[in-house]
Amino acid sequence: MKFLYWVLLTAFSSIIIPATAQTFSSSSNGSFSTGSNWSGGTAPPLSGQSYGSVTVNNNMSISGNYTVASFILNVQSGNTLTINGNLTQSNSGGTINVSGTLIITGTLSVQSDASSFRILPGGTVIVQGNTSISNNNSIVVGTNVAPPPYANLVLESNVSFASGGSGMTVNQNGRVAVYGNITGSSGGGSVLQINNGGQMYVNGNINLSGGGDQINNNNSTSPFGLYVNGTTTNSGGGATTTSNKADKATMQSTNPAFSSWVASLPNSPLPVTLIEFKISGVSESSISLKWSTASELNFDHFEVEKSVDGKIFTTIERVQGHGTTNIKHDYAFIDTSPFIGKNYYRLTSVDFDGFTESFKVIAADYTSSKKISVYPNPLVGDNLHIDLNFEDENITLINITDSHGGMIFSTSSTETRTNLPTSLEPGVYIVSVINGSVKQVSRLLVK
Repeated sequence: MKFLYWVLLTAFSSIIIPATAQTFSSSSNGSFSTGSNWSGGTAPPLSGQSYGSVTVNNNMSISGNYTVASFILNVQSGNTLTINGNLTQSNSGGTINVSGTLIITGTLSVQSDASSFRILPGGTVIVQGNTSISNNNSIVVGTNVAPPPYANLVLESNVSFASGGSGMTVNQNGRVAVYGNITGSSGGGSVLQINNGGQMYVNGNINLSGGGDQINNNNSTSPFGLYVNGTTTNSGGGATTTSNKADKATMQSTNPAFSSWVASLPNSPLPVTLIEFKISGVSESSISLKWSTASELNFDHFEVEKSVDGKIFTTIERVQGHGTTNIKHDYAFIDTSPFIGKNYYRLTSVDFDGFTESFKVIAADYTSSKKISVYPNPLVGDNLHIDLNFEDENITLINITDSHGGMIFSTSSTETRTNLPTSLEPGVYIVSVINGSVKQVSRLLVK
């Protein structure tokens, strides 16, 4: 009888032990589900594994969804695990450690807590679908050691928090980019904590609707580390978002290294990373502008825009870009027709696909006598430009006569810049421009 009990116990143990202590270590690149790519010849299951660990030492891919339950998933440094589906980290004690690269083409659902999803220095996680975090302090990006290397988290869609504590913590060497929106609907507590040195960019909006939800940022000086391109709304009772945050333009001008990183990411929402845009000089007859980019993505050209009130802008020049590049490029433009008083300038970038983005406005004061400019001269083509370097309520009268004084063309304008279509035959003409007490008479050669 004792012998039969021992046989049964041994047989039972041989069934249970492998199911409760499954340890897998990859040995070759390729499919995650191919047994020959794993030491021991058996591939880990895509769901249902209990305890043990799965260590990815190679470049591997999963076709379908993957569930990490009560075991440890390790993605080792220098290796990439691509999940062509959804990743679920269920609330049953599972842990994910990423020192290499983890790419998820579907959604990410993190339900475990207590720092269960750790992106370590040198590690990168890219999620192309939506991300939901529904427990306490689930995702930890980086450590409190000065970079490099960085720990990187790239969330290409929307992020939702439904935890009762800090759903995500970004530490000193952590970098996070969120292409979509962040929403919080938890029962209170910090849904997002950014520690000193941590950096995060949110291209969309932030909307906290849970009672007492908080976004905290320990970066108290510039660069602030948290940059929000969209709007911030705290609609839940007691919901708060840190005041230590800035917008995209501030990120680009004060934190070019982080901005360049965001711009270099796949499908980046920052097609152009502008390092600086400033007035480089003011002379008796012109105002000089200069600007630089750290990177450009599918970029066609800049439009240099000008305004007299800082509200209504007109394009005065087009400057060609460099397509796609991660090399710094310097640009310059000289406005030879500035207005008397304050001149406002703005850059708008235009991509090959027509996407446009306007950057911050700069201004310069200009003093001079009132002048009227007529150009180009000689005239090649059909467009004659007439610029006033001042604003006036008077109507500008424009007359074009031939060399014998015969009237060829006459019009009036209320604008400081007039683009005058003409169909003049080659020859010499006299252009007379009068605005109040200011008069300009020019001899115009038409080729």
